[in-house]
Amino acid sequence: MIMVTVSKSIAFILLWSGLVFAQTPDRVEQFLLNLTEKAKEQISASKTPDKINFSLYISDWAKANGFTLSQAEAEIARWISTAERGEDSYKLGLAAFYKKNFDQAVEHFNQAAVAKAAQANQFKEKNQLAHDLIREGAQYLRLAARASLFKNDLVAAVSLFQNAATYTSRKDFPQTWAGTILELGQVYSELALLTSGKDSEQLFSNSTEAFRRALEVFTREAYPQQWAECQSNLGATLISQGLRTEGAAGDKLLVEGAETLKKSLEVITRSHAPLQWAKIQNNLGTALAEQGMRAGGETGLRLLLDAIQAYRAALEVRTFEAYPQEWASTQNNLASVYYFMKDWPKVAECYTNVLKVIPKNQLAYRTASELYQKVLFNFDLAFKLNQEWLKNNPNDLLEQVKLVEKYFTTGKFQEAQSQIALFIDNQDYSPLVHSVMRIIEIADLIALKNPAAVPAKLDGLLELIKAQPDNFKIEFNPAGMQHYITQHPIFEPYRDWLIKFLTAVDGKKRDDMFIALEEVKTAFPATNNN
Repeated sequence: MIMVTVSKSIAFILLWSGLVFAQTPDRVEQFLLNLTEKAKEQISASKTPDKINFSLYISDWAKANGFTLSQAEAEIARWISTAERGEDSYKLGLAAFYKKNFDQAVEHFNQAAVAKAAQANQFKEKNQLAHDLIREGAQYLRLAARASLFKNDLVAAVSLFQNAATYTSRKDFPQTWAGTILELGQVYSELALLTSGKDSEQLFSNSTEAFRRALEVFTREAYPQQWAECQSNLGATLISQGLRTEGAAGDKLLVEGAETLKKSLEVITRSHAPLQWAKIQNNLGTALAEQGMRAGGETGLRLLLDAIQAYRAALEVRTFEAYPQEWASTQNNLASVYYFMKDWPKVAECYTNVLKVIPKNQLAYRTASELYQKVLFNFDLAFKLNQEWLKNNPNDLLEQVKLVEKYFTTGKFQEAQSQIALFIDNQDYSPLVHSVMRIIEIADLIALKNPAAVPAKLDGLLELIKAQPDNFKIEFNPAGMQHYITQHPIFEPYRDWLIKFLTAVDGKKRDDMFIALEEVKTAFPATNNN
């Protein structure tokens, strides 16, 4: 921070984004003002206000001032209580912001800006005091814009930042102007991600232009922190645009974006700004991963390994305990890289981690579940994931069916029979569901040492299949069951037959499947009744 002395001994503190605090500094008030800026790193379209976590910032502030966490929270609470008994719109806005009442914060900050504008307009000549009032009005508009961001009202934030920029000029207030333009660029970038086509291209262009204009003021020599933040935002925007752009133009944007992020890391360090540093590492990983997937070959592999390294660095800060949402986001990114590399154990591990935070993430669940069941043959974990999924999605019929298979592949044969009966006895289920249940039932009967019942069950399955349209097909993928059967000694007398049986029903059209099942039925070793 840079301290500047102005008329009437009013202290102005220039924050690292260029925002000016225009009152005698109070440590709690200053902390809350800084919070409106620092906490922006947690903003995302998918994060609701209740998910914003201020705890790390409070903890860091407490340590810097020699408090315990509880003492810091108590001091903040006292300050807010005092502010709420007063009529200072600015302080009321800070109090509302801290309490995550972002609608109220916008209203209070707007009221503060209107009041400052009215005071400034009383001056016929713009002297130093009038300039101070103008600068404060711009400050309050920026705070209102920030509060709008936290409630995901990006359009309102653009309007407020634009208004704040018109309050000031680059000539008279270069730092304040550049800080406002920087934040405006950030919102343009977020809006670009929410649109498509020409509108998105224009918003990306607006964003990169804003960052480059801010860099004309925020040089590395004069304002290294602000320079680094501009570079970080510019790099992230170029990468986002590159991800949406095909061919050489997209490749160029990705390379430029990655190099720009690396510049920001020359100033933004893990020790100085850990969460911001981690966000940059995560964005760098995304750029490198996309470059690697596009390049292929040895060059692509090196880029993918660099991407993994960047993501792993981000996870040193983005831990499950401190930042679960950000941790899950990076885990999801890692899963995509490992999937491209066909590293199935790592894919399953990363997606399982995602589910710890986002238990209804379908891609993460279905990929991890299928890998554990059909590829990695970790049947216990597949069963656990399936059960947890159904707790959150009890009406997911497909996963109810798949859970029956997992009862079988975890050796819960009697439980499997009970579940199978519930499906077969209910005529509301489709012929496909009934067919799958009958297939699992036949294998389960052998596990229960009741092979004598198999021929009649085969007849029932054949009759059901014969009654279906000629394009009827069972996409079953029995790889998990087949592996389990080859490993479990209880199936030894019927192992070869069961493998052929499962192969006969998988992926064939009705007539071909019927013929294959007839052959399997004939080959059933009926006399072997172990």
